[in-house]
Amino acid sequence: MRPVVGLLHKVNHCLHQRPHPAMSQTNTQAEVAAETEANWRDGLAAITAEPRNEGIVRRFVRFAVALAALPPAVYFGFRYTLRNHVPAKVLQRLPPALSPTIIAGIAAVLAVNIITASFALIAVAEKPPGNTASDNASERPKDE
Repeated sequence: MRPVVGLLHKVNHCLHQRPHPAMSQTNTQAEVAAETEANWRDGLAAITAEPRNEGIVRRFVRFAVALAALPPAVYFGFRYTLRNHVPAKVLQRLPPALSPTIIAGIAAVLAVNIITASFALIAVAEKPPGNTASDNASERPKDE
């Protein structure tokens, strides 16, 4: 969790190094947009410049893609399967509140919860870099 928190602090610091463009009333919308984009670019460059952040950024991107792609895929997959491959007699026995669309929506929500929970568990279980005993032993000067 600590590398993720450190990464978020670094992003926050990089984004707030310069005064916020909206603070000045003379800036046009294009100037504000350009300044904001420059802040984001500088922040992302600072984050990706450190090799220890590479794994964290990759993991974040993987989970972001999963969070964007899997819930719609689960929703439409469940909906298609329930409408086309489950006999109508089975669906008629369900209460009216449990239509194939509702069941597919519940499955998509569960997919979001599973992805979010796995991201949180992996972040909590992650060991902070540079705090292992072998790293500390290698950094100490040797007495000869």
